[in-house]
Amino acid sequence: MRSRVSRSIGATVALVAAASMTACAVDGSPVRAPSALDVGVYGALRESALPDATTDAAWARLRAVRLADHIVFPIDVEPELTRVKFPTMPIVAETNLTFVIDGADSVPELMAMRHGYTVAADDQASDIGLNHTVLAFAGDRAADAAATALAALESRKDQGRQGEGRLRVDGMPDSSVVDHVRVGGSNRVTGITVAGAYIVVTRARAPEQEHAERIVARAYTEQAKLISGVGPEDTDRNPDPTGLIRGTVAILDKDRMIYDRVVRGRRAEALHHSNGPRALAAMTTAGITSSATNRTRAHLAASPRQAQGFRDYVTAAFDSGGAKRADSPRDLSTASCFVSGGTRFSCVVAVGRYVGEASGGTLLSAQQQISAAYTFLSQM
Repeated sequence: MRSRVSRSIGATVALVAAASMTACAVDGSPVRAPSALDVGVYGALRESALPDATTDAAWARLRAVRLADHIVFPIDVEPELTRVKFPTMPIVAETNLTFVIDGADSVPELMAMRHGYTVAADDQASDIGLNHTVLAFAGDRAADAAATALAALESRKDQGRQGEGRLRVDGMPDSSVVDHVRVGGSNRVTGITVAGAYIVVTRARAPEQEHAERIVARAYTEQAKLISGVGPEDTDRNPDPTGLIRGTVAILDKDRMIYDRVVRGRRAEALHHSNGPRALAAMTTAGITSSATNRTRAHLAASPRQAQGFRDYVTAAFDSGGAKRADSPRDLSTASCFVSGGTRFSCVVAVGRYVGEASGGTLLSAQQQISAAYTFLSQM
């Protein structure tokens, strides 16, 4: 499941959803009525509706999020690439492009990039890794110029390093620039390929050079299929037509990352799961077409029954991933909670057609977040 850096909250607010009451049964014995959910500070942090993408930066971010619906799953490139990690995010400016390509902000041709998306994954046991990026430009000529400049940048950075330089790799187009260097005990292979108005940049790390080459070639082959299906651009600037973000707990501006406070499509959401194809199949079965990512996450299913089914998929994924069951929140027994590695706590709940997910550094934090999310989703 998704990992999140723990975040601080500046204010402490006590909020109750309803008052506790004591009643009597017919025989006169006391009966405890439903009590208030414990939402902690999070009950005061309901997210507001997202504005239309009217600025250049907001429009680039929205287009980048939509591009994620056409990015290859790491596990489809290499079955061992199941640990999705940072940077997996939209790219909207040179400031976050440098997370992927060191020195990118010194290449004028790359500044013509309109938007992009990058995904990273690895497997510690086998020491393999992938960083795969797709960048969109205004047209073929701009993409060609940027790819040429990027290839020159890579050559400058690798001068004097141990390796064999430029390669020809089976499965890559003749126009691709593929570079190999040895970094420590690993082999790093980088492929740069123009695909129409897009540049595909793939870096693979593996103990054997041939393995890294296969990862790069496979990533491009699968990515080319997805790019060919992009179709005409959606010109709608509404980032959240269903208002789904209002069912999430907000993140304070100072703590927000580029991948927070967004609403993603089905495949784009699955891209952030360890097994993207399996998550995509589960969301398709549930009729989920959009998912909101914030301090908590929310998914909109086609029906309450299908929401329950996706909730069951998420809980099964925790169980099969080695997480241990933890206590449900106070007065919210329908929420399932888990602890992973002794330090990460997560909860999931279904609310009508919605599914909410929350995680935190303590069980209480996760319980309070999912209780707040349950309250917000109940009011949708």
